[in-house]
Amino acid sequence: MREKNVSIAAALILIISLILIPTDAISSNTSATLNESSDFIDAWLIFTIPTPGKNGYLTLFLVKREGSVLRMVLGGQWEARSGDNYPANESIKDVGPIPHGIWWVWQRGAKSDHPNWYYLEPDPTTNTYGRSGFYIHPYYQEFKGCIAVINFDNFVATLQTYQIVQDKLNTHSLQLNVYYRRGRGGGGGGPCRLK
Repeated sequence: MREKNVSIAAALILIISLILIPTDAISSNTSATLNESSDFIDAWLIFTIPTPGKNGYLTLFLVKREGSVLRMVLGGQWEARSGDNYPANESIKDVGPIPHGIWWVWQRGAKSDHPNWYYLEPDPTTNTYGRSGFYIHPYYQEFKGCIAVINFDNFVATLQTYQIVQDKLNTHSLQLNVYYRRGRGGGGGGPCRLK
């Protein structure tokens, strides 16, 4: 069984997700300006739907050690859709978005039925409402709850830029925290965890 612990850096990332970084100020290829990818010691993904019924955002955060200081860096942000984009419907199979909580991202090809997609494994603390088979994949016309990324090729290229992300993908330990603001269409958030 994998050991999981609460992380201060993870908590900071969750706080940022609550504030919801203004998307018009973030380029989908922000990571192109970041060098020395080997200096990063941790990474997380967060998916949010700020406005029910509209597309949400998938955001990559990285943690870099600078001497005795840990610095959080924005690795990139991509517009994405999940189901009908209404968090209140997260429990409805093939309709609502991916349920809020913690998910673990697997490397592409980990599941043979979709070799180019990233499989999402629910954390034991996540209430999936009996739903399963979630992935991160390209943006298609049919939306049943997976996270469909509009600029998927850029998303893949960005993840491949960082060794820490690749290491986590290969060990199924890249965390995805799905958070929906309470009172804005239902849903809620879960704590960030390490594994």
